[in-house]
Amino acid sequence: MSEPRKIDVSLLRSLRIPAVQGETDKNARGRVLVVGGSRRVPGAVVLSAMAALRVGAGKVQLAVPESLVPAIGLTALEAGLCPLQESSEGELLPLPKEELTSIAQQVDAVLLGPGILCQQSARELARCLLEQVTGPVYVIDALALCDLWDEAALLRSHGGRIVLTHHAGEMAQLCGKEKSEVESDPVGIARLAAAHLGSCIVLKSATTYIVDPSGTAFVHTEGVVGLATAGSGDVLAGIIAGIAGRGASPAAAATWGVFLHGGAGRQLAESTGRLGFIARELVDELPRLLEATDSRDTPRQ
Repeated sequence: MSEPRKIDVSLLRSLRIPAVQGETDKNARGRVLVVGGSRRVPGAVVLSAMAALRVGAGKVQLAVPESLVPAIGLTALEAGLCPLQESSEGELLPLPKEELTSIAQQVDAVLLGPGILCQQSARELARCLLEQVTGPVYVIDALALCDLWDEAALLRSHGGRIVLTHHAGEMAQLCGKEKSEVESDPVGIARLAAAHLGSCIVLKSATTYIVDPSGTAFVHTEGVVGLATAGSGDVLAGIIAGIAGRGASPAAAATWGVFLHGGAGRQLAESTGRLGFIARELVDELPRLLEATDSRDTPRQ
């Protein structure tokens, strides 16, 4: 197979995000559902939601443990809320209620995983939603990723409309390999996983690889060390979900997401410092960066 293609502006302008028409409403701009959160990590879903809105999604809803609803409602002012049952530890219970699947059937992208710390809950929520709701693009993050290897038939049934966002440790757990194996052959392992699961793989690190189910690969080499900070992955997942919600293909959404996330980090490294910027600050960098990159005066390539 060919070597991964470098992610740059030329590539991105060949992977256009569908344009927003002059006359539109919030539903037409893309609807995103974020499922996650826990008592110990309540902010992850907020970071994801704000990132999705900042890249142009028109409507975001958050499905979170019911005890978190008041605080999240006062933080994510622009998002709708779906309270879900939780355990005594403040973790989502594994089986979603009908309201959640009903909402999922009406959105363009579902992000599952930010802030979920119970692997069983993450696994069962992923399985239930993937079995019951087949319309949206799915972006699956964090612990929700780690037990999906044996669910390959279920993932492939979604026709490539799934993005899985891993770091090396999560990929190793998913594939049953050592982390060192993933680090020594990231493209090969990502291609193996993408083919097996019929999904677009984002393998995150200082150098990030994106591989679609056909094995086509892209590479981003311009990350900055400051991006290795709490909540940064939640922002990346939200960017990808927001762009997918706007109608971009899973591979295009992942490619744009990685580029914008890295670009936001570089801008903050220059304006704030190499270290010390925080994940929430990435979100505010996104609209200008997206506008500058997605200039419509360059013909589709």
